[in-house]
Amino acid sequence: QKAANIRAVAPVAGAHQSDQSEGEGLTTDGENGAKRRMVVEVQEQASRELMEELKGERDDLLAEFDEQTDLKSKILIQGIHKVTVLGMIKYHQISHALFEEVSLHPEIRKGLEILHYHVENNLPIEKELVFKLVPELFVHEINKLGFKDRQRFKKPRISFTRADGEALEVDEVAEYVEEDESDRLFEKSMAMEMYLLEQTSDVFKMYQTKLTEEVLYGGHVSLTEYMMTLEVMDDEKKKDWERRLWSEITELRMIHADVKALQQAILERPADIVVPQFIQDPRL
Repeated sequence: QKAANIRAVAPVAGAHQSDQSEGEGLTTDGENGAKRRMVVEVQEQASRELMEELKGERDDLLAEFDEQTDLKSKILIQGIHKVTVLGMIKYHQISHALFEEVSLHPEIRKGLEILHYHVENNLPIEKELVFKLVPELFVHEINKLGFKDRQRFKKPRISFTRADGEALEVDEVAEYVEEDESDRLFEKSMAMEMYLLEQTSDVFKMYQTKLTEEVLYGGHVSLTEYMMTLEVMDDEKKKDWERRLWSEITELRMIHADVKALQQAILERPADIVVPQFIQDPRL
């Protein structure tokens, strides 16, 4: 009789557990559905905010081409001119950041930032600002003008009369007369660095296939680990192409050391004293 009672109770308990599991399953499904709806709502909100931001940027762009705006006073810099302008801006920013003796006026830095933003985003920019910061772009246009018009684009000059009665004329800004030693050293370091980058790229392209095969099939973890192994390996154990590669790398390291030494020398070099040309006249 006890066994019969146990058999009778067992199905009831099993049914109760099954109902409880189904209830928990429904609760879990409901929670998952709420979470999914919440995720969808967040995504839709983010999408709306992004579209509003893009619409605002579009309106700002259209404002640049408003019919009331005088586009004749603006220029759109593209192609090789864009590369030139961005290169000049980068040159000024690097020289200002690295060298204490190179100090740009705050207005010039602000103008470079404005020029960089407009050129980078293909927006029209005031011709006057471009001419002030990158006058090299207008050389060919200036040369096409007549003699009188060309005179207007010359550097500002100061005329004065010496004690002996001779009239002289010098540049208003003495630094424009000729570049000083710091400028020449900086240009040399930039040229050396560009040469180093070009040579490094050529060496990598030349040995890229062999390096890839060596890392993949030579049991190396990574290219860095392989290069560390190659550095401590005896020349007798290296393959012919590995010896040639390491010779190239050694030369690149020497060039890199020369560049760093020159840059350090420029940093430690005292600022030049600029002497105007008319003061250097031996007849004074």
